[in-house]
Amino acid sequence: MQISNVILTCVLFQNLHFCESLFSPLFREFLREKFGGAWEKRLTREDIAKLRRDPSFGGGHHTAGHSVQKTPIIFAPCWQCTTDFFNPIVKYLRENNYTDSEMYGTTVGEIKNGRLQQIGYKCEFVENFRQLIKAVMAFTDSNTVHILAFSYGGALTRKAILGGRCVDKDVDLGPPLTEHIDVYLSVAGVQQGALFCENVNENQLTACNMLNGMKCDSRFLEDINNAKHYEGKRPVIIETTADEMVGIRVCGRFASQFAGAEIIRVNKLSHIDVLMGTMDVQLGIFEHVQFDYGGWLSLTADNFTFYMVIMSEAAILICGCLYYTQMRRS
Repeated sequence: MQISNVILTCVLFQNLHFCESLFSPLFREFLREKFGGAWEKRLTREDIAKLRRDPSFGGGHHTAGHSVQKTPIIFAPCWQCTTDFFNPIVKYLRENNYTDSEMYGTTVGEIKNGRLQQIGYKCEFVENFRQLIKAVMAFTDSNTVHILAFSYGGALTRKAILGGRCVDKDVDLGPPLTEHIDVYLSVAGVQQGALFCENVNENQLTACNMLNGMKCDSRFLEDINNAKHYEGKRPVIIETTADEMVGIRVCGRFASQFAGAEIIRVNKLSHIDVLMGTMDVQLGIFEHVQFDYGGWLSLTADNFTFYMVIMSEAAILICGCLYYTQMRRS
């Protein structure tokens, strides 16, 4: 699937209006009072709404400072997508007793020539998600949140959690937010690099630059992968062997993996289908439900290479035994 086709698919999903087109008035009022009007504007993104896109959602009729029943979920969308890309998932979670006060999303990027553009992982994009995490915790009186990061949103939210210095700007984001993240769920995430960046340079596609881009070994990706085990209490990866955008392997590494995470691997589902086709699994992970993955591979990233080596050696040993047995018989 070409990049243009993926963007078209994003637009089709965004025409399904299942969630608020902007943060609720009560949440926006809270943002202004707690963090100031500039932050409310940065997170709500009314400028994107003028393009007939839905750039933020969440808050509902909740009263600031009161607790909610479920751990809030923060959504981070794919490259060139707005938060209404998650509309089908928001609808599904609503049907499973989540409320608008327990689901939040914002969009990052700049408007140029009437289009949303995301030139890599700019420091201000990371700041926005980091601030949203803090805001949602304060608004809902929650000590932890869940993260659902798709594609481009994977690396973006990991840096928001990690904190530290930005690679493209002299800004210190602060200490890690690890203790405040319950489930960190990355679906088809850009974590080591993106397949569509492998054969292009930043002059062809600025999002694939070597400073803060999605190209393998960019300074941004090196930064988030040099640190280990900071994503939250339970980091989980859902990846697919048929990922035509991020890919399954890039630069000799598994594109969507990072150290310490549980891996759920599926076959045959495309980049977008792995998000939309695993809603029940996502819900189970957020609800801490123990269930059978139905034959899907579930390992930890730290042990994945070890298991692959053991399986390969076992296969060689079995073949050797079969060959020896056959020779004895002959």
